[in-house]
Amino acid sequence: MKKADNRQLLSIDFPTLIALMLVLALLSGCQGGAGGEATGPDPGIIDYPIAYVKRPYALDANDEVVDQDLRDPLYFAEGGDLYLRDWSSLSANEINITRSVTGGQGDVKDVDVSYDGNRLVFSLRLFDDNPNTPPTPRWNLYEYDIPAKRLTKLMSDNIAELGDDLDPHYLPDGRIVFTSDRQVQSKSILTTENVLKPIFSSVDEDEGTKALVLHVGDVIEQQNGNFMPLSGIKQISFNQSHDLDPVVLSNGEILFTRWENAGPGGGAMHLYKMKPDGTDLQLVYGGNSHDTGTNGSTIQFMQPRPMSNGRVMALIKPFTDTFDGGDIVEIDVGTYIDNDQALAFYQGSLTGPAQRPVTVNTILTDGSPSPGGRYSAAYPLQDGTNRILVSKSFCNLLVNTVERPCIEPYISDPTAEELPPEYSIWMYDMNGDSEKPVVTTEDGLVMTDVVVAQSRPFPTVNISTIDTSLESEGVGILHIKSVYDFDGTFSSLGGPATDLTSMATSGFAADDRPARFLRLVKAVGLPDEDDENLADPPDLANEAFGRIRSLGMREILGYTPIEPDGSVMVKVPGDMAFSIEVLDKYGQRIGPRHGNWLQLRPGETRHCSGCHVVPTTGTPLPHGRIDAEAQPVNLGAGISLPANFPSDLSTMPELAALGGETMAQVRYGRCYLDPTSCTNVLASVTTTDPSSLSPTVDILYEDFWTDPTAPSVAANTPLSYTYADLVGVGGIYGSPDDAPTSGDCQTNWQPNCRIMINYVEHIQPLWEKDRDLVTPDIQACTSCHSFTDWDPSNPGDDVPAGQLDLTSNVSDEEADHLESYRELFFPDDGQIVNGGVLEDILIEVPVIDPITNLPVLDANDDPVTQLIPDPSEQRQPTMSANGARASFFMEKMWGEDFNAPRSLAQDTLDPNYVDHKTFMTPSELRLVAEWLDIGGQYFNNPFDPAAPEN
Repeated sequence: MKKADNRQLLSIDFPTLIALMLVLALLSGCQGGAGGEATGPDPGIIDYPIAYVKRPYALDANDEVVDQDLRDPLYFAEGGDLYLRDWSSLSANEINITRSVTGGQGDVKDVDVSYDGNRLVFSLRLFDDNPNTPPTPRWNLYEYDIPAKRLTKLMSDNIAELGDDLDPHYLPDGRIVFTSDRQVQSKSILTTENVLKPIFSSVDEDEGTKALVLHVGDVIEQQNGNFMPLSGIKQISFNQSHDLDPVVLSNGEILFTRWENAGPGGGAMHLYKMKPDGTDLQLVYGGNSHDTGTNGSTIQFMQPRPMSNGRVMALIKPFTDTFDGGDIVEIDVGTYIDNDQALAFYQGSLTGPAQRPVTVNTILTDGSPSPGGRYSAAYPLQDGTNRILVSKSFCNLLVNTVERPCIEPYISDPTAEELPPEYSIWMYDMNGDSEKPVVTTEDGLVMTDVVVAQSRPFPTVNISTIDTSLESEGVGILHIKSVYDFDGTFSSLGGPATDLTSMATSGFAADDRPARFLRLVKAVGLPDEDDENLADPPDLANEAFGRIRSLGMREILGYTPIEPDGSVMVKVPGDMAFSIEVLDKYGQRIGPRHGNWLQLRPGETRHCSGCHVVPTTGTPLPHGRIDAEAQPVNLGAGISLPANFPSDLSTMPELAALGGETMAQVRYGRCYLDPTSCTNVLASVTTTDPSSLSPTVDILYEDFWTDPTAPSVAANTPLSYTYADLVGVGGIYGSPDDAPTSGDCQTNWQPNCRIMINYVEHIQPLWEKDRDLVTPDIQACTSCHSFTDWDPSNPGDDVPAGQLDLTSNVSDEEADHLESYRELFFPDDGQIVNGGVLEDILIEVPVIDPITNLPVLDANDDPVTQLIPDPSEQRQPTMSANGARASFFMEKMWGEDFNAPRSLAQDTLDPNYVDHKTFMTPSELRLVAEWLDIGGQYFNNPFDPAAPEN
């Protein structure tokens, strides 16, 4: 980036000046430029006060202009202040309304206006005059009363400094919604978890800054006109990365930008919405529309603003590299969920387009110079004039030290560099596609965060209905109609059924149904290594995470069985980010990880039709927007259940599906509310409570649906993979509390129960267990998988069986890992025993010159050679962080091919193949499967004192 003050030293030749003036004149349109009537209010149009932020360029240590990154919302640029003008005109008086607080050294951002147009709310941060000594000044919320000319800090100092608060917006009931890293509810839950941790705010999934998520708070005006500090602050969103730019739609719902960033890839920023209490979270637009930038470049959806026509105005721009500017688009969110995916896809014919540029200017978003300039903010007026107040810059280039406009031939000059834009304020008229200046540019300054102080209608006060008993328990309910429903189409998930009715009936036993259990996975927040509120925050090394750091750390909340029709009803702890995983009969995840964090507020019940699939071609169908879902496959009573159904609902009227209930609703709804109505069925159940909505930390299945009054029909085989099986004699843990979850949780699930798996503590004991105590002639895994004399046919120490060393020795490749972990997850060179020592299998190859790509010759013109490990002898990993079904280890232990790259069937053709099917118990394999499915991390507790640090 070029220095901000370069412009003061540059020359502009006369032809270029004339061309620039022509460009400005064209862009100014019919309302003129900086002279004449354009300096005052437009005749016949009511004008309003405007507010905006003016600040200098932010410069780095090299005096280069900083290009802000959307993923760093706490960006601070010294010298920013909030200004107010009586109306949108060049001639209007300008007053600085924050300098009394900032002293000209602070910064202001995220300005909003009350519905009566009399108050401004914004975020302000003071200058850090001692950056080497904590605490760092926080972004605080302020309000300015325009008629009273009164500036108020909305929180007392001791409350304000508990977090950074940004993006304030007025709710119609008088409260304020804002985004903050204080994470009030998330920190409160940390105090209740059965895995003890200090109280902290977690960082985003890129580990850049603390995650900013939505909160609401009350502002109470006293009789004397003063305001009490913002109180009753509650967290309403639980994303693991940032939730930004909240605004209120006419129906009272909160529309905002969510950075979805679960897992590798960096994620993207879509538009989401929820009710003001945090219930009914759903995607609104943009999940699959990020390739709609210039020439298909990637853009994000920022700063949404509702328009009077019911559509949404938003700024589109990449994460960085466009000088904090982009293009303004109008999005038809009432019809579309993506640029080429309309809600009418399910409900009728397309109407469109989904999104279109608001202005006629040529705005580029691919990082190249933008001929039409760039926009950094836009505020649509609500007075029927179809005008927008915008912060805009014009495009200028540096060509051979001379400043040029972004026109030919300069814009095609390969040496041309775009100069940092100087944002000023304009009024754009969408009716005539013209714009006039409101506040002109000032050297070295930018003007952003524009708003118009006009009154507008109050939105509806949106109030949710919640179950108070569930709320007091701290849980919500998740109801999935069928996991075999993929965007309105039945998917057998690899099973033999061709439709949902067949899947749910007697034609298939339980083992024929691919989906058997649902796993609830919780995100684990990671601390900021520089957190001033933690006594000794860990600076976690990559080795603490294991194979893939970007997978983060995970805990498991519990499991619940999936009904024959694929339906699920289960309690989920409220106020946390969680995801779901569909499991096979072995407790292994089917398909990829869920790419979105879900949330339930305590007392909320969330219904969804089923699952979603990403096609190999075309645009994926909508994910998570209720009014965009296809017709559900599972219509409850609409499923035709034949007379030979084992639990024949026609002969068990107490279970007859009524009113379109799914089987989960019948079982957990009616039996939960009135267990006596299910007496016949309950008589056949011995180990599980079919009326309980609570998950379990063990994986349990018992046939609830087979009618005990029909003895000719055999019940399906129960399944039980428990932690109790791993405790005591023949187990790997000495007591129930040594397992990945507490003994109390194993017998009585509560919302604070967590399954937390660390490799050394919970997995390594599997390889060292003396299996001869349970199964004669089967020894510990390390008896063969180690450098010992394990092969009686070959006296002396042997290469570990399968070239796989499962010992707890420190790895010679990574001192922070055990040898077994490295051997399971990373490729390894083949080895032989040479003189009682393990050595790599080497081959001699010529040395190749990297420039000529020819063999290097010595003085006698003979090829120079070197010894390298033999690639043909390299052993590939047997485990994969992609999950249990992607791991050859699980295929070999279950004796069944899943989805691992290496074929078990091919492996069994080896005459030296050893059948491992009976070597480990189902409960042990369940433990390995759940650990692999959440990422195979080395640690899943960031505060474990043994976790490697930098």
